[in-house]
Amino acid sequence: MGLFNFLKSKNDIHDANLFYNLDLAKKYIELLAPSKLSKSGIEELKNNLVLSGMNDDEAHAAMLYSVNDFDNAVNIYSQLSNLQPKSMYMLGTCYLYGRGTTKDTYKAFELLKLASVNQCADAMFFLSICFEQGVGTTVDLKKASEWEKKALDLNVPRAFFYRAIKHHTGIGAQKDINLTFKSLQKADMDLAYYSLGYMYKHGLGTDINHKKAFELFKKSSECWDIRGILELVNYYVNGLAGTRDLDKAIYWETVLYNISKDETEMDTDKFRRTLEKIISMK
Repeated sequence: MGLFNFLKSKNDIHDANLFYNLDLAKKYIELLAPSKLSKSGIEELKNNLVLSGMNDDEAHAAMLYSVNDFDNAVNIYSQLSNLQPKSMYMLGTCYLYGRGTTKDTYKAFELLKLASVNQCADAMFFLSICFEQGVGTTVDLKKASEWEKKALDLNVPRAFFYRAIKHHTGIGAQKDINLTFKSLQKADMDLAYYSLGYMYKHGLGTDINHKKAFELFKKSSECWDIRGILELVNYYVNGLAGTRDLDKAIYWETVLYNISKDETEMDTDKFRRTLEKIISMK
């Protein structure tokens, strides 16, 4: 697998430079959509909501949004006025992806723009994508660059991940493997863990470091990224970083089978043969 292969389905895997085909660009933007939070993430969100000054209704909607209950979140948002910037951003992404409501890129753009003007950092990144891809507005690369820079200055992980892709492909930014690596280091999000681990494993933009690669593949696996799980099993089987642990290899191979059997061509016989091979090493 390559550095920026994102999609789980075998037929959907493609190189990053193909994202500049409009249809694939839309798929890519879908991948950057906010996703379900872990329990610790939800607790962190609760604390942030209190500090942000959201009222009870907005905080309730934000919590529903965080666990992917978009129907009820949108229902609450639609009944409120004077939304906080974070709420504008959340409602904007619901319109952007058709989550809990009919997809409406024009409404999404206006909400993301208003949230960005009111200093919502996450909205700034999505607004830059809207201007770059002409989503809900006309293409304006100058404004796209300006809002992307603001998102980068505010350390938005998605913005650094997208910048890494640009440096990797040379489309929209200088092609530079070192800058790709540096951008990925700042992109602390689920999609980035595998790519950064891949760079450490193969010495791309940095020295080979199997220990760091292993830790990143582990984080990727905990986000249910199939690519990360494949690498993690490999590390547990072959002990590339002093990590040989066949019981954990069996566990993660089982996880891999359960989450990928409906999305890939992995079949039961192949799964059985792989487990038998690992068990024979014990």
